[in-house]
Amino acid sequence: MELDDIRAHWQGWAEQFKGDIRATTKTPTIKLLEIDALKRAIEKIAGTDGAQSILEVGCGNGHNCIALSKFFPQTHFTGVDYIGDMVKCALDNRDAQQATEQADFYEGNVLDLDSHAELTGEYDIAFTDRCLINLNSVELQLQGLAQIAHQVKIGGHVILIENINDSYSQQNALREHAGLAARTPDKFNLFFNENELTEGAKPHLQLVRSENFASLHDIMLYVITPMVSGKVDYESPYVKAVTDMLLSLPDGLHDSFGGFGQNRLYVFRRTQ
Repeated sequence: MELDDIRAHWQGWAEQFKGDIRATTKTPTIKLLEIDALKRAIEKIAGTDGAQSILEVGCGNGHNCIALSKFFPQTHFTGVDYIGDMVKCALDNRDAQQATEQADFYEGNVLDLDSHAELTGEYDIAFTDRCLINLNSVELQLQGLAQIAHQVKIGGHVILIENINDSYSQQNALREHAGLAARTPDKFNLFFNENELTEGAKPHLQLVRSENFASLHDIMLYVITPMVSGKVDYESPYVKAVTDMLLSLPDGLHDSFGGFGQNRLYVFRRTQ
């Protein structure tokens, strides 16, 4: 899919769904797990008080930053997104959630962050949540990652939640063993190969750890539920129950269910 067509897709979802979580994902349960994974990653880096400043690139309509601001009231969050209507909805969501003092949102492109006047280039942490997969080549994805790295101070951290081909293929293998057809990514997404991501990050970033936090959720949503009902059911009570269980787990158990989750979390430290 061409970049202009990808932009048009997100513009359409912004106009259709406005401030609702549906503007950035079809799956409300995975959003809860993504926010939980980001929260735990920030705590491992900066403690329960959080960092002084955190940047989200590809913030959509602001749900991540606003939710995280409730956990880290001492942290200031900045979000950028290249869809102006998403940014307007993020500002509306921020004001409605009374997070005005904690979060700012701006229009900006991941491929050109260095020229963004509102960004400091000295963030303690920068993160994405399914942002880089909306670039249509590996070269552009790594260019975007380098731009994100430049926004973090030396010794700071970059947290990525992105979709990975390796675990997606594992998930499809389970589906095929269960007699289900393999799934294919949406046309506006280009999933990463893990080795390309970790090797491509090396000029600026050192991998600290990764976590496949969504495996059990995705097994239930994309394998077991379709085996029973014949379809992927985003409102399934079984998927909600699994999500509630995962959210209640003690630290250290979230990566205990294999490599089947299409979303994977990576933590990098900026080295240069």
